[in-house]
Amino acid sequence: MDPEPKALRPYVILSTAFVLLGAIAGFALFLQQRAAPSRDVTIADDAALDAVVIRPMEPPASLDAATRARVAASVEVLISAPGATTRRAAGEALRDVGLAAVPSLLDGLHRVATAPDAFEDPDVRARLIAADLALARIRLAATPESPADPFRRAPDAAWCVRRVKYWFHWWERYTASHPDWR
Repeated sequence: MDPEPKALRPYVILSTAFVLLGAIAGFALFLQQRAAPSRDVTIADDAALDAVVIRPMEPPASLDAATRARVAASVEVLISAPGATTRRAAGEALRDVGLAAVPSLLDGLHRVATAPDAFEDPDVRARLIAADLALARIRLAATPESPADPFRRAPDAAWCVRRVKYWFHWWERYTASHPDWR
C-alpha cells in the first residue's frame, strides 16, 4: 500500500506550495522591515512632548514681502475659514511655499491653541486637522524618508494640544539638524 494515496497527492502538493510561499513572504517582509530607513526626526516619548512650549513664531527673514503676505493670508484662511474647500486651497498654497511656511503655520496654531477652550469646538478641531494636513504635506516634501506620524485616534481637545506640540517639537528638531533650511 502507498504511504500516500494517489487521490490526495494534488492537495498535499498544493498545501506544501502555500506553506513555502507563506514562508517566503514572511521572510521578505522581515527583510523589508529590517532594512527600512530610520525616522530621524520623530518624537522619542511623551516626556519630550510635555517639555514643548507652544509659542509665537516669526516668518523667516528670507521671505520677500509678497510671499510673506501670501503665506499669512493662507494661514489665516486655514485656521479661520469656515469652508473645507477654501482650507484645502490654502493648504496647497502653503505646501507650494514649502518649509518657509512652517513658522507662520506654527504661529497660527499658537494663536488657536492659546485661545480659551479652543479645541472644544468641533469646527476648530477641523481647522486644526486642515493645518495638520498642510504641515504633513510640507514635511513629506522636505523629508520623504521621515513622514509625519498619522492620526492615532479621533481628535479631542487633549489630542489637539498634543498634536500642536508634536509639530512644534518636530520643527525644533528639524531646524536643529538642518541649520541651512532657509
